[in-house]
Amino acid sequence: MPTYEYRPTEEDTGCDACRDGLDVLQQMSEAPLEKCPECGVAIARSLTAPGVNTRLSEKAQMSDSNLKRLGFKKFVRDEGGYTQTV
Repeated sequence: MPTYEYRPTEEDTGCDACRDGLDVLQQMSEAPLEKCPECGVAIARSLTAPGVNTRLSEKAQMSDSNLKRLGFKKFVRDEGGYTQTV
């Protein structure tokens, strides 16, 4: 289930909870909230960045052993085009 962030539709309105962004765990099929559950001010869903796994560095994520473990194929450019390495 995605986490949606809600903010007041008008600036400088709402309570501390919704003014700073109210995170709500909802199913995609659920209707969006229209009012803040705390203060009742009109709110709207806003776009937010998705969660990203930062457990591994980019170098570790793209390592041959990690790609092979996850079932991916890696192609490296050479003189004749691309060669599969994993």
